[in-house]
Amino acid sequence: MLVPFGILVFFVLFYELAPYVFFVLFATVPAILIVMTARTAREYVTALKLTLLTALAYGVGLGAALAFSLAIGIPAVV
Repeated sequence: MLVPFGILVFFVLFYELAPYVFFVLFATVPAILIVMTARTAREYVTALKLTLLTALAYGVGLGAALAFSLAIGIPAVV
């Protein structure tokens, strides 16, 4: 679940708006904690919902960071 954030580190090096995607970790960390301490199916379903929202927010956030960086002409940071 944290692998995409490792990939995000690579994008942060080249796109100035990419670091804002790290705010998605606010939904990721509770999902991980819920899975580690879950005892009932309802808790796993809650973690699955948080995972779904995390994946959606990560994808939309990174896509927007890339699109807006290219659209407004922010040069890649080298």
